[in-house]
Amino acid sequence: MVIIAEYPQKNAMFGHLDARARVKAAREWIANTTGVALTDTEYKLYLGLFRSQVERRLA
Repeated sequence: MVIIAEYPQKNAMFGHLDARARVKAAREWIANTTGVALTDTEYKLYLGLFRSQVERRLA
């Protein structure tokens, strides 16, 4: 869901927010939808892991 929040839904759901507010809103959305409360650090970690995996596949 971190990836959904950052890519497909970034403009639709969170487009009016700056990066910090987007992360906060996305974390709240994830918690409300799944019951899983990610910390700011966990959110950024999962996003970074995804970006790294994409970079490795494209290289």
